[in-house]
Amino acid sequence: MQRCVAAALLSCVFVLHSSPASAQSRSANERARVSFTSVHQYVAGDAIPKQLSVPPNIVVSSIYVPMLESMLRRSPTFRRQCMRIAAERSLTVRIEIALPNSGYDARATTRITRHEQNQLRAVVQIKFKDVEELIAHEFEHIIEQLDGVDLAAHAARGQTGVKEVGRGPGVFETTRAKRAGEKVLSELGS
Repeated sequence: MQRCVAAALLSCVFVLHSSPASAQSRSANERARVSFTSVHQYVAGDAIPKQLSVPPNIVVSSIYVPMLESMLRRSPTFRRQCMRIAAERSLTVRIEIALPNSGYDARATTRITRHEQNQLRAVVQIKFKDVEELIAHEFEHIIEQLDGVDLAAHAARGQTGVKEVGRGPGVFETTRAKRAGEKVLSELGS
């Protein structure tokens, strides 16, 4: 009986070692969807101090600072987003809460412009509804640009999680930003 068990274990070890990484193989289509332009060092959310202040390159009205500080304390994902934005010295992000009759139909938009000496400016406009989720969503769009994601190229290929939306040329929506907003909202317990 012991010989049978030993033989079975030995054959299992042989089978496992004879086909390395077969469970990891991907089809060509799956490999094409992997982004190689957005790889960054992983930092565990719990390793980030919970007492962070709003980065100096994020400009927001003082009445919204307590909300952002609460988001920083409660959401590891939002902390990582803010750390990434804070690390970009050439970037300034301005958050504006838009009035309901502000003339655009989207719940939120971000316009990124490049200025002299490679300075980037991002203006985030959010209607006063679902503000926390939308800020995280729009911050992820900013990070996509910092990561060099070519939204137009991804949208043209299809099935990449990027699509051009009908609000005008060069306006995109991404699955990545949607997921970031939803994740922050779930971390906040809202």
